[in-house]
Amino acid sequence: MGGLFRAGWRERAEELGGNVHHQKSPIGWNADHRTASAGGKHRWTKDTRIKEIHTRKSMDPLTVLIVDDHQFFRDGVQALLDAQPDIECAGEATTGCEAIRLAAERQPDVVFMDVHMPSMSGVDATRQIVSNSPQIRVLVVTMFEDDHLVFAAMRAGARGYLLKGVRHEDMVRAIRAVGSGDAIFSPAIATRLVSYFSALQPEHPSQIFPELSHRERDILALLAQGCKNAEIAERLVVSPKTVRNYVSNIISKLQVADRAQAILRAKDAGLGS
Repeated sequence: MGGLFRAGWRERAEELGGNVHHQKSPIGWNADHRTASAGGKHRWTKDTRIKEIHTRKSMDPLTVLIVDDHQFFRDGVQALLDAQPDIECAGEATTGCEAIRLAAERQPDVVFMDVHMPSMSGVDATRQIVSNSPQIRVLVVTMFEDDHLVFAAMRAGARGYLLKGVRHEDMVRAIRAVGSGDAIFSPAIATRLVSYFSALQPEHPSQIFPELSHRERDILALLAQGCKNAEIAERLVVSPKTVRNYVSNIISKLQVADRAQAILRAKDAGLGS
């Protein structure tokens, strides 16, 4: 299947509480930050030195931990990563438990995680890795188009869900995208997600707080139920920062002083019950 679908399609971004970022090609750096002096020699300025440090840091390779219980697949992914100048393999794991240990030891940028493995599933391993090291991004890969697995992986903290049948260039593109902070899915999985969210009906009538969007009413209802930002983010599969932004918008639109007053307004209106 050709191409990849980034989670957070623009026209649905606000509704799903996410942001859309198109992946760009790696930024090219101008190696010549030197300033010319008399005699054709060069001298380094303080600003130039700072730029050089930032350049080197930005050029560090993306490190990837491969997790799969099939040697043939691991070898194929390893060869694919070795051919990429900007990606480095941080190791291989054959079980979920081994993946958790290696992720903690080596702190890779991305974990390329199979779902079905003996003793511990990739979903459970993902949950533990993200809990231990939130900065590590997990890209789940599987042979199966399973709605349950997709949402289980997302709830566990995975940043993407790919089918093993994708083209090699799409697999590499997905790894880079997840490594840069994007969320990404195979086209077939993305279609399922679109259908799922399109079928969702608002839980609360729009006449309650008409100044709020559907998503803002949903978040307000969760606030009224006593949910914290982190729990809301997990339920809605968005970042805590996105939830904080929504809460600020709710407080502003309802013209209340703080979160507590917004919750009182929600409970008075019957939300959260």
